[in-house]
Amino acid sequence: KCIHIEIGRRFNLIHEKEWTGHTVSIICKRYGVSRKTYYKWNNRYKKKGIDGLSDASRRPHNIKYRKVTSEIQETILDLRLPRDLDVIGSSLD
Repeated sequence: KCIHIEIGRRFNLIHEKEWTGHTVSIICKRYGVSRKTYYKWNNRYKKKGIDGLSDASRRPHNIKYRKVTSEIQETILDLRLPRDLDVIGSSLD
């Protein structure tokens, strides 16, 4: 969908109460959204105006990278090294 249409729809959703006097429940049924969604967009509009009606980024604000210690690195390398299978192979002969 076009982002401008979505913003317009959200704007109409949150202003419908003032325009019609209907309850939030009736408005939500008309627009096919939950009351939680109505209040989410209403609060965003109050805080940021029309810009608050755009979809917010879902990107995490912080990413904590953990360093791999030398001990863990050695363990990983040990697990990845080829194993000596001669003992097993000789018993299969």
